[in-house]
Amino acid sequence: MAYYHIAQSGDVIIQSANISKLLGKKDALVNKTGFQKPRYFIEDVSDKKEKVVTNIEEDNVEYIYYTKDGEFLGGKEDSNKVYITTKAEYDKAKEKGEWSLINLEENLLKENDSEISNSEFRYICYIVKHEAGTTDLDEFKCIAFASYNRSVKIKKKWKNLLSTSYSSVPNKKEMDNGNGIKNQLTRKAVISVLIGEEDITDGAEFWDGTDFIAWGASETTPYNKKGQNKFKEYKFIEIPKSVYDKYLNAQASDATYNETEKYCHNEETDSGTHQHFVKERKKGKETVYENKIKYEIPETVFKDQNNWKTGDFYYETSINTTYGIIATIASGKSIFWKLSKTKTSK
Repeated sequence: MAYYHIAQSGDVIIQSANISKLLGKKDALVNKTGFQKPRYFIEDVSDKKEKVVTNIEEDNVEYIYYTKDGEFLGGKEDSNKVYITTKAEYDKAKEKGEWSLINLEENLLKENDSEISNSEFRYICYIVKHEAGTTDLDEFKCIAFASYNRSVKIKKKWKNLLSTSYSSVPNKKEMDNGNGIKNQLTRKAVISVLIGEEDITDGAEFWDGTDFIAWGASETTPYNKKGQNKFKEYKFIEIPKSVYDKYLNAQASDATYNETEKYCHNEETDSGTHQHFVKERKKGKETVYENKIKYEIPETVFKDQNNWKTGDFYYETSINTTYGIIATIASGKSIFWKLSKTKTSK
């Protein structure tokens, strides 16, 4: 148990049974004259060999500040600390030049008990923002929680994970300070992870967009491979019907992708029911022709009633590996997965 007292000057008498044990007398007299708002921290370490009394100075450095809802308030962009506060408290501290008013430990953002820099925070936000396809806060939160969960699982810093192929966002960089709707939703989602709010994904570590339901198990993809990668990486795929329905209803009836020369399909080995067509469009005075591939949604594996015997979607891939995946939530046009060694459906 810890005891705190703050005073500008004068003598302070602290009365406590635990303090008595610590200092060897009933009343502890502490003289604070001559100090400007110091903080004294007395830790009860009666179960330890040594007893510790520490003086913690207030931090009056200007860092960078956001609201819990994701609004950028101001501060130093190269800050190695990130704080959340209210606009009213920020304005008050700025007017008085007393940043210690809002540089509070309980408002300091941390990743796994370590301070997170503004550079790291903004980089994470940029990836989460560009992974999301809607302006639904839940989608931002799902992406934030799933990617964070994965970083914890593999013992990697959040930013470092997102800098890898785990995220397909191109040209990765730090998000700007703008307060547009997507910026604020992104920050709010990332902050919700860092302050330990409830994980709405129930431990998800991965997600897929429209491609999962469009390519399924047998369609030749725009990358000239058979089936979406999840059908080749895990031993089973399980989707509760309520999650599947929400995911399906968020999609259009088909999805169209570019067909590039590098991954051009071979008609003799093409698999599935997708259609190839050429789209004509004007580019200045020129006419441009683009090869396209259209996939019907959902792919046939999701229409096979043999995969719905339990009422939920369940598909065994015959892949010899430890884990299968179970969908936990659908948000936006994405579906989110957690790893499992065993199925849950009966």
